[in-house]
Amino acid sequence: MNYFILNFEFLLICLKYFLFCSGLFIIFITDLKQKIIPDLISIPLIFIGLILNLCIAFNLSALLNYSFAAIIGYLIIFSLNLVCKLYYKKDAIGLGDAKLLALIGAFTGLKAMLFTIYLSFILGGLIGLGLIVLKINKKTDYLPFGPIIIVGLILYWMVFR
Repeated sequence: MNYFILNFEFLLICLKYFLFCSGLFIIFITDLKQKIIPDLISIPLIFIGLILNLCIAFNLSALLNYSFAAIIGYLIIFSLNLVCKLYYKKDAIGLGDAKLLALIGAFTGLKAMLFTIYLSFILGGLIGLGLIVLKINKKTDYLPFGPIIIVGLILYWMVFR
């Protein structure tokens, strides 16, 4: 019986990371080319991540951790956008990026999501500054942040995991 449970849990973990990585790949390419993060991908994956993590851990505290991470991830970007909207009178960051961060929180938890956003802001600043210095972009040009968030997650996985 334990053998079956371990295999089922392994299959759920494989499914979790397959869906997560597939979704991130689609989001990365779409945001890079079209400068949009499709809700059709991000929103269902948030709920799928929460459900799969509940099935894998099978306890309420795990569900609360991943749910809290998704909510905090969304609120970080939403709040930043709200402040920029009040100050600059325009959107500075899209809410697709907020949903992407919620998706990352739903799949990886609070610690990984917080490190990801931290690394993403550093990486985004360096890339933006580099593009301005090299005169490829102007200060007012749009830089798709979704791929930068995904690279921040990959950096977190490589360095801190």
